[in-house]
Amino acid sequence: MINCYEILEVPNFSDQKTIQKGYYKMAKKHHPDVSNSKNAAEDFKLIAKAYAMLQDPVTKQYHDQLLRQPPEPEPDLGPKRTRLSREDLARRKAAMDEIKLRKDMAYYIRDNERLPYNYRIFGWLIASLLGWQLVYSHWFVNEDAYDHIIAFFGGFTFLGCSFGFLNVLYKKMRFDFYSGRKKWKFNVRSYQIWAVLVLAGTLLLPVVNNYRYNYHLEHYGVMHYAKIANRTMYDVTLVYQPEFGRQVMKHVSTEDKDLILSPRRNQILIKYSKANPRIMELVERID
Repeated sequence: MINCYEILEVPNFSDQKTIQKGYYKMAKKHHPDVSNSKNAAEDFKLIAKAYAMLQDPVTKQYHDQLLRQPPEPEPDLGPKRTRLSREDLARRKAAMDEIKLRKDMAYYIRDNERLPYNYRIFGWLIASLLGWQLVYSHWFVNEDAYDHIIAFFGGFTFLGCSFGFLNVLYKKMRFDFYSGRKKWKFNVRSYQIWAVLVLAGTLLLPVVNNYRYNYHLEHYGVMHYAKIANRTMYDVTLVYQPEFGRQVMKHVSTEDKDLILSPRRNQILIKYSKANPRIMELVERID
């Protein structure tokens, strides 16, 4: 509340004579005709209102009653937030990381006791190799079969299991690092090993299959006329029946090739592998 006694610069609960003296003193000081202050008029209005309230016995009694009441306590808004320094923030972050690390280590210990990480890594590696084997065994796809789907599933299995391998390998290396068994950069080393696995499988697949292609045609290759099921300018779809096994349909390119046709001209001479009839090549004419 506004204390009218403070405005007139007199003690609280003063009598009328003291209040009147204080008013005259403040009026001489702050009257607009005397004072050079820009706010002289506003100050004088405030002084006049304070004097009018204390001059009336009723309003003075009401004013004094409010003045005697103790002030209301300010609401408790909780502790004030202080801005932390960089050092305090760094210490707080280090403490939070330490708590998280302890929880992770306790989880790793329980997880490793259920099934050791070495067994898990070996299992994911075997699963990745099985996916790689599916792609390898169905590399020379049969156009009239589901080899495309099996090869796609094998590639998906290889990549998916490699991510499982990476996850377990990262946990094991992190566990070994913080338990003091091995000192290495587990986050970098685990990704390096995973990248080597994926790159080796991806790059080795066409190399091995190219060697298998040449090896089969050289050691198991036989000549045979294949029926032309469909033909465009540079592509042809062939159908042939191996000595053993079911009929094979292959879609091959004939661009820039001088091929050997049968007298009926609806058949082309091919060479395929008896061990794997899907491995075949067109026989070109030699001058």
